[in-house]
Amino acid sequence: MSGRHSTRPGRPGRRNLTAVAAATVATALIGAGCYAFAGSFGCAARGTVDLHVAVAPEIEPAIRPAADRFTGERHVAGGKCVRAVVTTAEPAAVAAMLSGTGSSQVLERKPDVWIPDSSLWSAAAPGGEARMPQPGFSIAQSPIVAGVPVSAKGRPTAGSPPKWLELLAGKHPKARVTDPGRSAAGMGLLMIVRTLLAEDPAATEKFTGIVRGAREGVVQDTRTLFSGPRGRLVIASEQAVRSHNRDRPAEPLEVVWPADGTLALDYPYTVVADAEDRTEAARLLEREIRTERTRAALRGLGFRTGRPDTEGIRLLPDPEPSEVRATLQAWAKLSLTSRMLSVLDVSGSMAAKVPGSGGKTRMQVLAQAAQLGLSYQPDDTELGQWVFSTRMDGRRDWRQTVELGPLGERTGSVTRRQRILSSLSSLRPKPDGDTGLYDSVIAAVEYMRETYKPDMVNTVLLMTDGRNDDADGPTLEQTLRRLREGADPARPVQVVIIGFGDEVDRNELNRIARATGGSVHIAHTAKDMERIFLAGTSRRICSPRC
Repeated sequence: MSGRHSTRPGRPGRRNLTAVAAATVATALIGAGCYAFAGSFGCAARGTVDLHVAVAPEIEPAIRPAADRFTGERHVAGGKCVRAVVTTAEPAAVAAMLSGTGSSQVLERKPDVWIPDSSLWSAAAPGGEARMPQPGFSIAQSPIVAGVPVSAKGRPTAGSPPKWLELLAGKHPKARVTDPGRSAAGMGLLMIVRTLLAEDPAATEKFTGIVRGAREGVVQDTRTLFSGPRGRLVIASEQAVRSHNRDRPAEPLEVVWPADGTLALDYPYTVVADAEDRTEAARLLEREIRTERTRAALRGLGFRTGRPDTEGIRLLPDPEPSEVRATLQAWAKLSLTSRMLSVLDVSGSMAAKVPGSGGKTRMQVLAQAAQLGLSYQPDDTELGQWVFSTRMDGRRDWRQTVELGPLGERTGSVTRRQRILSSLSSLRPKPDGDTGLYDSVIAAVEYMRETYKPDMVNTVLLMTDGRNDDADGPTLEQTLRRLREGADPARPVQVVIIGFGDEVDRNELNRIARATGGSVHIAHTAKDMERIFLAGTSRRICSPRC
């Protein structure tokens, strides 16, 4: 119906109809919640709900302004105005809080929204991802790359990128990387190596060698990562390397994407809150985080806001949560500091020549093998050396040549590592010496049990070319009984035995090793030794079930 409307008493006029309509719309908007704004009603009357947002430090400069804009727009959830409160927090600390395995020094309560640097944190949580909130959409991406000093000679470049295993196990100086237990970049590197070795028959040994080498370059945080010695390449996110270069360092780093692919940090927007009003508020904030304004701010910090594989970067498949947890467990075991007593056979038979060795004696080949094994150990490894035969020290069948302690520690004018190398070079077989194997292994194990250190891997490494032939010592059964009687599952000391040549009694050695949960490895050439040393270290991954 059209035409003019009169204004009679008892009927609302046009102005009154407008006011009623406005009130009706406002009520509807408030009822809708997720679309509501406080508008002219003001937040003072409604009250405020704080939405606590924990973010990785490097992404905070883009998220805080977005949260401030969101708060200024007076969004309403659950009938209250929402105020986004942003706190920077290391993802490792938040992950520990959410999984119930630790706490955060900067967070007083569980956040409502969490933006870590990677979804790997949820996958890595003890007990499985069910204990952690489900990662949400990725707000930014940053591939894990190698940062190569531009002054390094013969350095790999982006134009001719090497493969990961060439970078980590090749001729290049040891890479620096943040601790995989504390950073997603370090964790991601382990997953890259695991993925690339998945089809390799010697995957465990190769993974062990890379991890033991990488351990020497591990640092606690990104700041330390970029303040280390010049000339060392670093493994970090692309954004971290570019951020470092923006600060105009004395030695810039070239970003190199390895040829065989990588993983990317994905910065998932993760809703942690359970309460309906906070969950609703988190979804409202998500809209602001998704805006082009926020995405532009992220790109300004050096992040990518699209998937790297659509921009020419090869990405490896995302690992399964079970693979992440298993790999971190392997890292934890392999990165433990070693405490090892090396017990070397110097009986008369060690003077025999080794076929195909160029005239070297068994003693010389064994000493060279021990020197090789020493090269795999970092300076904080505790190592001591005994030699054994018969009647080496009065009636004792063994003698200490270097006391047990850290390899990097100075003992007199040289380090313990140098003392052991010198001792190995001067080893000579005892011409009339027999093999007092049983006495020596009992003494070595008992010594390591008495001096046990719980924060280290305590091991006896015994190298011999023969079988026990000391008539004055204990029998095999007596030896096994002594080893078992003194065993304490809470203070394990394994015996790892390397038998050299064809004269060893493998059954005898196996029984001794099994009594301590250890292992036996037989070598016939010097080249066998590298494989054996890596295999021995790799046993940490499956211990004590292997």
